[in-house]
Amino acid sequence: MTAGFRGAPEPASTEAPITFALKRSGKPSNHWLLTAMLVIAGGLLAFLVWGLMQWDLAREQREREAVRAFLDAHTQHMVQALKAAASNAENPAPSGGALSEAWFQQAFGRPLNDTFGFEQNFLLDQDGQVLYASSSGQSLSPGALEDMKPALRQIVQQAQAQKEASGVVSQGKLSGLAAVRAVTVNRAPGTRTAGGAGPVYAVTVDLLNQDLFRELGQNFNAGAFHLQEGAGPTTTTLALRDMVDGRPISITWPEDRPGLTFLKQVAPPVALLSTFLLAMCVLMLREARRSAAALAESEAQATILASQDTLTGLANRAQVLAQLQNVLMDLPPERGVALMFVDLDSFKDINDTLGHAAGDTLLRTVGDRLSACAAPSGLAGRIGGDEFVLLMPFAHAREVDGIVAAVFRSLEQTIAIDGAELGVSASIGIALAPHDATYGDDLMRRADMALYRAKHMGRSAAVRFQPHFERELQHRLTLETELAEALERGQFSMVYQPQVDLETRRIVGLEALVRWNHPQRGRLLPGEFLWVAEGTRLITRIDAWVLRHACLEAKAFGGISLAVNMSPVNLRYPGMAERILDVLRETGFPPERLEIELTESAMLDSGRDVKETLDRLRAHGVRLALDDFGTGHASLLHVRNFPVTKIKIDRSFIANLGVERDAASIVEHVIRLGRSLGITLTAEGVDNLEQVRFLRAFGAQQAQGFLFSAPLPAAAAADLVAQNREQFQTTRRPPGRSVPPV
Repeated sequence: MTAGFRGAPEPASTEAPITFALKRSGKPSNHWLLTAMLVIAGGLLAFLVWGLMQWDLAREQREREAVRAFLDAHTQHMVQALKAAASNAENPAPSGGALSEAWFQQAFGRPLNDTFGFEQNFLLDQDGQVLYASSSGQSLSPGALEDMKPALRQIVQQAQAQKEASGVVSQGKLSGLAAVRAVTVNRAPGTRTAGGAGPVYAVTVDLLNQDLFRELGQNFNAGAFHLQEGAGPTTTTLALRDMVDGRPISITWPEDRPGLTFLKQVAPPVALLSTFLLAMCVLMLREARRSAAALAESEAQATILASQDTLTGLANRAQVLAQLQNVLMDLPPERGVALMFVDLDSFKDINDTLGHAAGDTLLRTVGDRLSACAAPSGLAGRIGGDEFVLLMPFAHAREVDGIVAAVFRSLEQTIAIDGAELGVSASIGIALAPHDATYGDDLMRRADMALYRAKHMGRSAAVRFQPHFERELQHRLTLETELAEALERGQFSMVYQPQVDLETRRIVGLEALVRWNHPQRGRLLPGEFLWVAEGTRLITRIDAWVLRHACLEAKAFGGISLAVNMSPVNLRYPGMAERILDVLRETGFPPERLEIELTESAMLDSGRDVKETLDRLRAHGVRLALDDFGTGHASLLHVRNFPVTKIKIDRSFIANLGVERDAASIVEHVIRLGRSLGITLTAEGVDNLEQVRFLRAFGAQQAQGFLFSAPLPAAAAADLVAQNREQFQTTRRPPGRSVPPV
């Protein structure tokens, strides 16, 4: 909640509390109440079972992660051990440089076995021929070695491409964690030795046995670990792949499910207690039905139809306004009324994806929850589409905070529809009477203003009306008019900021940025006016203008890419992909050079129509960049659902590199996971060489910021690209040198 609800506390009223009543008709039936209670009881039981199962699954996942982390750390330890042993090979071999078994045992076999505890150690030449081999410090006979040779050659082939490699191997007697590294042996000049003059490869294998797994600690039974193909029915399994042939293999250990054990213990007493409570509730419901039957028969159906929303059974707009007017006319000075507009976030996407029947079910469920929040003295209504309203009396303004919190809590619980668990969030706009208005129409208008502000802030936001909202509304309307005139009078222009390859210093792309040359306020940045355009159809015209002009001007930039920001509002329109492709055809700009930038929050709020548009563009070669990554709630799992080719790390994280420890950890994590998905990583807002050093160390490929260049007009940007290309062709950057400004 952005605006507090604090003020001068009013004294508590001594009069009867204000209540809102909505009459209902029809005979009450205990059948649906009984069914509801059974459903609730079953739901609670199902939730308990589900929670215990999730507990067991989470425990099992933590075990897998612990074992995987141990294996990863141990293989890295093995690679480091090979590096340490390889330093022994830099001393000349004995006997005039000849490689002998004694030299191998001294340089590799004994250190790896005695010092590090790696049982099997081998030395192979570049053709995969085994030069020397030992197991547990003893040389292996040719017969014992014969079955291992094919697997050893495959391991060496991986090291020939990568210099070093590690992983799990399960090939007969060769079974365990394996690491291989190319080793340069310092042999005397002219010496002819086994393996020729090329590099040799050291291979070490640490057997998967109790000694190895005992290092995991007392949380695991070391003797219960097994390396096998497939998974057992009562075991926890960590799926791996053999580094030799890619064959699936598994490490298994007995499963431990405390949640299931607990469930078996509490199920009998819970069942008995539930039966007793159910019987008591049935008796109470039957008595309540007799008492209410006479009153239910007297209700008039016509009155109900005129005052209720037919889908949810809540009060409709007319009833809400009538109740509001009535209570405002008789409102005591010491009491107040809160009017809350509750608008569901992204309801259209749910309706379009699951269908109108599912959407109706969702609206009914939300209506029931809001009605529960309003009870016993408030009123819940539905005034159209996915917009609800609450009328809540209060004695102190601070009570409104608790009401808003209760609404959010009620909506946090997922809703099961057609087998899918749907999460619901909402934006809330609030106006208080008599503080904000004393007439019903004015109060509703101001609550609507607050709702607009809340929706602009994102999901699950609640905002109370403030007087400056009306001034801002007038300012927004003025900006809308001026934006329309700006399009007609040609007041927009483009600037371009380079994106630089951190390894080569080469400019690989330019981001197109729009500027509004306002006749009174001067040059305005996008953040000062695009938020207004996105609330109207003007954003479609502005995006179209930007794309066309950027494509025309970027033809002078050579073959580098062009990044253009696109509003998610436009991407939802049917046929938007074809409109973009038409612009590319008309301007002659190659699709493979265009990169559409979409914000992280836009991707989270997008539905199936946006994904279809992006898939269509990607099929024609247009690339997709995810802008401002890290500022919302997107994860790389969300990224995998979209054809994203680039992630732009938000400048807020880059600015804190070297300042806040968490910033470096977050940036490194995003870069590593992004690279694992084959996605290009670009850092925004790079302003100094210290940030460049961090980014290069983490593995980021590209950067953008004032360290390299400020945004430039098209002609200046073209000159900068040409100068950079000429410099790149005539000079070479010394290895390891930091990337200077372009």
